[in-house]
Amino acid sequence: MRNPDKYIRKAIVESWEAQNPDIPIFDTQVPISEGTPRKFILVQSISKSRFAESKGHYEWLGTVQIMSVSVNEKGFVVSSIADDLEEMVIPVVENIQIPEFRVSYSKFVSSQPSNIEAPAETITRKVTTFEMWLNKAD
Repeated sequence: MRNPDKYIRKAIVESWEAQNPDIPIFDTQVPISEGTPRKFILVQSISKSRFAESKGHYEWLGTVQIMSVSVNEKGFVVSSIADDLEEMVIPVVENIQIPEFRVSYSKFVSSQPSNIEAPAETITRKVTTFEMWLNKAD
């Protein structure tokens, strides 16, 4: 049994970086060694369940949540930046190729705004959920 999580995460990061090299992407959070960028993408969470067993390995059905983030001056909400980032994320994830796995489908499910007021900034966020069905490649 091969756990697809790290392969999914790596494929999303590499595909994003190849297509959008000027906008950083991080796994779960911005590393403490980095300054906080004004806009960025987070591969936030991956969940999965066994969907079927075939030829000695499992098919997986799961979700991936990607957060599009825009950091603004305190009191200024700029939703269009998070919207634009989400618009860039959707084709990257829907057309993802994951090494060692066959992607039966990867599709947009939903998105939710999740804005917060930090002590010095207003952070506009949009969490986009995708569903994926994959199988280990032969």
